[in-house]
Amino acid sequence: MDIHDRVNFTGYQKDVTQFYQDADLLIISSSNEGCPLVALEAMAHGVLVLSTNVGYMPTLLNNNRGFLVDANIAVPELSKKIKEVAVLNHRQRNQMISKARFFVYENHNLDRNIEFFKSLTYSKSINV
Repeated sequence: MDIHDRVNFTGYQKDVTQFYQDADLLIISSSNEGCPLVALEAMAHGVLVLSTNVGYMPTLLNNNRGFLVDANIAVPELSKKIKEVAVLNHRQRNQMISKARFFVYENHNLDRNIEFFKSLTYSKSINV
């Protein structure tokens, strides 16, 4: 048995909605990360996120919006954490999903991003 028997490499997908609908959990095990769009997409689609506590991930997942683990976590401990997430009851999952969706909607929506980029490019005072 090789990796192709266990993992489906789909390549580029124009519409990833079905992947999120089929997912229960996104795991980001990076040792160095900024703010991965995949985490925002997953949260917006109602998928729980478990990530190492690097980059923006603590801000994104704190306040019971997801799960954080140490960036140096060993595989057995990561496996144990995944199992803990898997046994959450329906109410717990829905509360976390709701908080995560609201955070993404409030902090990462298009209008907010446009205003942010305008503030970067249109300075109120220019010293020449």
